[in-house]
Amino acid sequence: MRPRIYLPAGLAGTSRQAVLLHEKIHLRRHDPQIKPLYYGVVCLHWFNPLAWLAFRQMEREMESACDEAAIRG
Repeated sequence: MRPRIYLPAGLAGTSRQAVLLHEKIHLRRHDPQIKPLYYGVVCLHWFNPLAWLAFRQMEREMESACDEAAIRG
């Protein structure tokens, strides 16, 4: 599996660099491989609201961690 990063054509300058860094951090942390596994668990436990809450929290934490790493980097 070779994930790709697609950016809008109009994105340029520091905004482009910030978005690219954020997405590269997702790839470095293997988020594209981990998220489908979590989604599979949620599909198996579709009846459990706590599973959905945990999935939503996991998504938020992934984004926050990548944002923080991009700001530091």
